[in-house]
This record gives sequence, C-alpha cells and structure tokens, in this order.
Amino acid sequence: MNTLTWINTGSGAWTDGANWDLGTAPATGDTTYVGIGTPTITGDITDERIWLNFPAGNAQLDLAGGTLDASSFLAANAAVTTTLFFTLDSVNNGAMQFGDSAAGNVHIYVGNAASFTNHGAISIDGNAAIMGPGSFINAADGAITVLNYINSPVVENLGFSPHVTNNGAIIIDGSAASSAASTVVNFNTLAGTGTISLGSAQVNITGTTTAGSTFAFTDGNALLTLNAAQASFASTITGFRPGDTIDLGTNAVPNLAVTNMVYTAGTLGAPGSLTFAIDQNDIPYADVVLSIAGPYQPTDFTLTKTTPTGGADYVVTTSAAPCYAAGSRIATPGGEVAVEHLRPGDQVLSAFGGRVAIAWIGHRRVDCRRHPRPQDVHPVRIQAGAFADGLPVRDLYLSPDHAVFVDGVLIPVRYLINGATIAQIPVGQITYHHVELPAHDVLLAEGLPAESYLDTGNRAAFANAPGAVHLHADFVRTIWQSQACADLITAGPSLAATKRHLLRRAAALGHVATDDPGLVLLVDGMPRAPDISGNVWVLPLQPGDRALRLVSRTCVPAHLRPDSDDHRRLGVALAAIRLDARPLALDDPALASGSHDLESGPAGTLRWTDGDAALALHGAASVTLTLTLALTGRYWRAAPAERHNRTA
Repeated sequence: MNTLTWINTGSGAWTDGANWDLGTAPATGDTTYVGIGTPTITGDITDERIWLNFPAGNAQLDLAGGTLDASSFLAANAAVTTTLFFTLDSVNNGAMQFGDSAAGNVHIYVGNAASFTNHGAISIDGNAAIMGPGSFINAADGAITVLNYINSPVVENLGFSPHVTNNGAIIIDGSAASSAASTVVNFNTLAGTGTISLGSAQVNITGTTTAGSTFAFTDGNALLTLNAAQASFASTITGFRPGDTIDLGTNAVPNLAVTNMVYTAGTLGAPGSLTFAIDQNDIPYADVVLSIAGPYQPTDFTLTKTTPTGGADYVVTTSAAPCYAAGSRIATPGGEVAVEHLRPGDQVLSAFGGRVAIAWIGHRRVDCRRHPRPQDVHPVRIQAGAFADGLPVRDLYLSPDHAVFVDGVLIPVRYLINGATIAQIPVGQITYHHVELPAHDVLLAEGLPAESYLDTGNRAAFANAPGAVHLHADFVRTIWQSQACADLITAGPSLAATKRHLLRRAAALGHVATDDPGLVLLVDGMPRAPDISGNVWVLPLQPGDRALRLVSRTCVPAHLRPDSDDHRRLGVALAAIRLDARPLALDDPALASGSHDLESGPAGTLRWTDGDAALALHGAASVTLTLTLALTGRYWRAAPAERHNRTA
C-alpha cells in the first residue's frame, strides 16, 4: 500500500501514472492526496476502496473556475461496495460534480472536528452522499443540486453533527427517478437562512431547523417528513400545493395522536400558521406549529391518519394552490425577484432590451369558489420547459388572460392550454399581481417573456386601485388598440403553429398521448367485465342491477388538436344502446347524467359522454346490454393512481 500525491495542476486522467508523484496510478488500498489548484480530474476508479484526501494543511480547495468531476470516477461495472471518500477540511470556490454511477457510492466526507464551506456549485447525481461528523456550511453564494438517483431506494445523507448550515440554495429534484422515494434527503439539525427547494423527492427532518430558512415545494409531488418527538421546525413553507404531503412523524413515539388542527391566516403579507395539538395517551404532549405562506383558507387543509409500523401517523395535504401568481419571479438588473416584493420605482428587465422602472403594481385576492366564472380566474400553470429548455425556468402560474410573448405576438395563456404542460389548476383562492410599466411591455417571468399590465378598463378589479373595487375580478381583455406592444392573437395559423410546438415539447418532456379511452363499466359501483368485439361492448345484466356508469379517460379536442376550438371535455361517443333487441334512444332520460347533447357525425347520430356518464337500469331483469361506440378521442395517458381515483 502506497501514499500518492497528485502533481498535475492542469487536466489529467486519474489512471495516468504521470499525474502522481510515484509515477504510478493508485491501486486498491492506496491513500491519495490532492492539493488542488485548477485541475480537471477524469477517469474511472474500479478499486474497492480508494481515499481522496484534501489535508487540513490545504488552506483552501479553490477550483477557480476549474471542475472536479467525479461523475465518471466509478465505472458502470464497479462492485456495489466501491466507495470513494473525499475528506474536505477546506473551502470550495468552484464546481464539483458527483454521481452518475450505476453501482457504488461517492461520499463527500467531512472529518471529525473539521468544517467544509461551499461557495461554489456542487452537483450530486446518482448514488452519492454528503456525510461525516464535521460541519458542512453552504454559504450564501453556494448552491447544491441533488438530482435523481439511479439506485432505488437510496438515502442522501446530509445529517451532520452538530449540523448543516445552509445560507444558500439546496435544490432536491427527483423528477426523473422511478418514484419520489428514490430521492431521499435526511437532515439532522439544519441552521441558516437559505432555501431548500423540494420537488419529486422526500426530505426527512430528525432535528431542528431555524427561523429565516425556507422549504419551497416546487412541483406538487414532494414529501416532507418531520419528527414530532424531536423537531422544532421553524422554517417557512412555501409553494405547498395539491400532490405535496407533510408527514408529522408521530409514529416515531408510541401512542401519539393529533387531536386538533387549526389554520391561522397571516397578516400584512406574513405567512399563516398550521397548529397541531398532539396528545400521548390522552395527555397533552406537544404543539407543532408550521409557518406556511399562501392565501389559504382553513378548509384548504386535510389531516389524515395512517397506521404504519410503529404507531399512528398523520399527514397533511391541501386542496389549494397558493401564491402562484404571487410567487412568480421577475427578472431585474439585480436578479430574479418575487413579484410581491417589487415596488413602484424598482427596475425590471424588458424582453426587448434595457431596464424599465415600475409605474404601478396591482394586486387582488380572488375567491375562486364564489366567482361566477371560475374558469376566468383559476390560474394556468406553465410547466418548466414547456416552450423550450429554460422557458420557463420554473413552473409559472398566470391568470387565464395574461398573455405570453411568442414569435413576435402576444397570446393569452388560456388559448395555449393543452392539459399537460399548460393546464388550468382549480384552487380555492389565488392572489394575482400585475406589474404596470410606463408603456405596455414584455417582462421575463421565470425566464418566460410575458406581458406587463395593460389597463383595458379593469384597473378597478385590483384591491389597491383608486376608487371602487369590483365584486369579482375580471381579467378578460376588452381593448388593445394602439397601446399594446405587439399584436394579440387568439385564433389563426400563428396560434395553431404555437400549439403544435407545445404538443411536441410535451411529448419530449414525457407526456404521453393515447387513443385508448380506458373505458370501464361500473354496475352499482363495481367493475363488470363485458365481452368486446371491435367497437361493440356486450354486458349481461343481472336482476336488481340499478345503475351503470361509463368511466373513461377524458380529452378536450382543443387541447390536443391545434386547429380545434372545441373545449368540451369528452369521454367516448356512443352510436347505439340496446337492451336485448330493444334499442334505447341516445337522448333517453335514463342517459341524462354525464352526457353531452346529441350531434350528427359522419356515421350518423352520436352522443359523447363527459368521462363519467350514468345510465339508469331501474332494477333490470336478466337482459343483455349492448353499447356501440361511435368514436373515441386522443387522450393524455393518466397515471394508474389517477385512473383509480376516477373509477373509485
């Protein structure tokens, strides 16, 4: 066993002996020392255990624009036990990349009583971990990105003693992993005032967090697990939306039960709070208080009891999508700023070039549940990358008639909805902010060009407008004329071309369309298997059967056909219904619920369902029901869980 020192200050292969002081490459059991200047180290390590030590004598680990790329250090055929240890008693000012291994582990290891401060960018992708008994500090200018794991399940360990201090940004994104559970990050004690962005992954908190820090849910598919027995979770939660879950971790201690949940709205822009009263054996045990930002209502939260191994557990979900427009980040000369933090006089960047001072900012909280036309106020979500890579950089939420700038024209986002990358999200409440400039202009919202506010007669829809406030916000465009900075498009070839492009991007981002309606027949709530021959479905009925439901995927033709203006939600089209030899008219009152009006097609009269149509059987005798399908649509393929929910 030898001790080797890296001597190449430029770029070199790990396996090239010329880069080492002994003239040979490291072998199994060797200890290696690298005093890094600005090298890029490449090559594979297939030995079972090789240490890469940055000794405490190195005052600084300074890549100075170079890259320490550990992505290819572990060969694809390496043994599962292969481990690469980095002992860092220093500072990172450059770029470090770890992971992309089909087997084995890559560890950033901080030694006992040591500390490592990151001022640069650390990317962890695949099977990798930051660990050790020392302290890890992510400085205000530091960024850590934890991406998808290749091995499942794998635990990403950020659990230091005494703690991790995060004053910068930690992004945890498992969106391409096989499941959210495939990307799991554990924190013990978390200090600092930075932000942890959580998307399609799981974060576990076993100790405490500090006030001033933020946990930002980003994509509606994340799990935050606390430890009710130990955790003092003082961080602010933002972006909590349908699909996200907060696990209170009560199963960590026997006989805990949540006896009450209370939401208290914040004032003057402050976050609200969710308070949980927890008992143990009917004796008060603790109160858990979560700071949660967004315009919620108490009815927006649901507390559910589960029973995993170890005792009762309680999870929190929401039916509301908060702060979508209010959380949108606008490009300014000093970086991106959340729209609610902008003020008149602040400068923003115009997509046409240059800086422009804000003249006015309007804001209005809308109760969508009481609005006479909720489709006009429910936010439209534009998925990250919907238009192109980085357009937008993150999911962007706009009011339906807010226009985006595409190929030299402005298109209200409601006309670009495709049900996949651009979709309208029903919410209980929403707060909209609009930025007015001296003249109509195009801003960069989450990197996507989108219009500034143009007063088309709706200024009174905002709570802070001079004069009276309208009862219901109305963001529908009524006038453009000479004040608009570009043509407004709501139909025609330009719109169709943009919709075609968006559908191609949706496919590239993993959204799958299908011609299979996934039709299921439910008799009195239970699935019943028919005999199927082509487009004819034959189902024997039994005495006492009372109701049939035709449950299927749904489609909106205008979403998937660029030249269509049909905005109905369609399931399947029926051409005929027969009970034994007796035809049942398609407009029979027995088929009233969940069906559209009769219409004529190339093959004759037909009737579309809306995806959940009911046919009253009224205690049918032993007869045979025959359904003839006329047409099906083009559908987005739903996840199995989503299909189950529709047919439950």
